[in-house]
Amino acid sequence: FDLSTTTGDKIAKIAIAQDITDQYDQFRSMQFLSAVLVLACGAIATIFLGKYLQKSVSFVEQARQDEKEQAIYLKTVLDSQQAIVIVTDGYELADANKKFFDFFSSFDSIASFEKSYSCICDLFISGDGYLEKDAEGSRWVERVLSEPNKHFHAKMADALGEEHIFEVFEIGR
Repeated sequence: FDLSTTTGDKIAKIAIAQDITDQYDQFRSMQFLSAVLVLACGAIATIFLGKYLQKSVSFVEQARQDEKEQAIYLKTVLDSQQAIVIVTDGYELADANKKFFDFFSSFDSIASFEKSYSCICDLFISGDGYLEKDAEGSRWVERVLSEPNKHFHAKMADALGEEHIFEVFEIGR
């Protein structure tokens, strides 16, 4: 800062110097320790995150494996049935057993069925007392679901055109 006379003339500058070597060394040591601490925390967090992700990946892989095994089991159960078994929401055919594909031999998969039909009910043959695609203002599946203890009948033709009558009922409610 400036040193001035009583009349305001500047006669000198005053500078103060203080030895801060100890404080500077402490500051540098703290910086180093802080950096080491941050790196150590980062390494620990990375290890824990890695372990967590590894467990998560293992869990997802196990869930996928369980899902595959469940799908195989379900397909085995469906295919072991002597009757045609379909899984549907009334609009789309989600799954069908081997007996379905044996009966409708022109189809070998759900996808090939869906190229020709949008619903199993498209194959229903109309007749008195038989299920129809839409009856009484509701879809066939709604009618079956509304009376879970009742057995309905549907008439359909096989790949050779021969008509067959099927008993239709809900299971698993």
